[in-house]
Amino acid sequence: MFTKIERIGYYDILLYKNEFWLKVFYHDHSAKVCFTSEAEAKHCNSTYKYSILDEIGPRMKTNKRYEFLMDFPHDNVYVQWVQNKNPLIEVNGNINADGFIKGDNNLPPGSQEFHGLTQSIHGEKGKERGYHIY
Repeated sequence: MFTKIERIGYYDILLYKNEFWLKVFYHDHSAKVCFTSEAEAKHCNSTYKYSILDEIGPRMKTNKRYEFLMDFPHDNVYVQWVQNKNPLIEVNGNINADGFIKGDNNLPPGSQEFHGLTQSIHGEKGKERGYHIY
């Protein structure tokens, strides 16, 4: 779906539908290698895991919103969306991420409903945190 255009340092610039995108997260689940900590989920660069979520900032907004495009290449599925808040700041208290608007997608009929990217807290109050696609 994406065409890799250029790598600048550890940043990948991708092309999708004639628009440029910055890759901010990648996780190859087939390798069965998980993120080991919240810090690693926010920033790492390895073969099976890549994240620069901690570099998302206001300068990356378009029309006052963050725009994301998630690709599931093994399933040939994608979803594009916008949301108002940085996923590292927004804690999921509602079903949808603040300002969530689903855009272009090819989610199969009957697939789990999609609501954006937010941080959620699990387990004992404040002990475990994770970033989830809702």
